[in-house]
Amino acid sequence: GEARQLLKLLGGLFPARVGGLDGVETVTPYHKTVLDWLTSTQGLASGPFHVDAALGHRVSGSRCAEWVAAHIPPALSDQQQQQAVSTG
Repeated sequence: GEARQLLKLLGGLFPARVGGLDGVETVTPYHKTVLDWLTSTQGLASGPFHVDAALGHRVSGSRCAEWVAAHIPPALSDQQQQQAVSTG
């Protein structure tokens, strides 16, 4: 799919590796300096390839929260929990 095509383009900088006990494939930077270059705010050395890590974290967190709200039932309130315990 689309992710595989992207990995083929970026594989030199972000190779996919299978590892760990679970054998899950992960994508990691070839070297820490790749991330340093992409996220540096010192003159934005990476130019159009610059990545705002803080923004990425906020977007990821927001998307996760949206998924949880859509797929996980809300927790019972304290009062509801007490009622469930007292009637159960």
